[in-house]
Amino acid sequence: MSGDGVRVVKLPPVVDVANAMDVRAELAGMLVDGVTVLVADMAATTTLTLEGLQVLVLVRSAARGKGAQLRLASIQPPVRRFMGLAGADQLFRLYESVELARAVAGDESLR
Repeated sequence: MSGDGVRVVKLPPVVDVANAMDVRAELAGMLVDGVTVLVADMAATTTLTLEGLQVLVLVRSAARGKGAQLRLASIQPPVRRFMGLAGADQLFRLYESVELARAVAGDESLR
């Protein structure tokens, strides 16, 4: 972790029933003391299923419980479309890049 309280995790190309629990464990494992922002780098993720979306919602909730934010960055068009159809794009802070997700002030309201 850098000294700014931000951790970045690169998500795999597919987040589905086969690996959802592993992704959840990796993300949740980053929510340690001092982490205020967890950025999920989704640049490589082209497939996100309902199980994958459920993981993101659960990690978002865990992050909020620790006073942190889960931010999603570099979301690919098919994943963004799926999230929009599911209404999940309203639950998360979405950023065009990891750099933007890291750069935004940490005092934003928790979404």
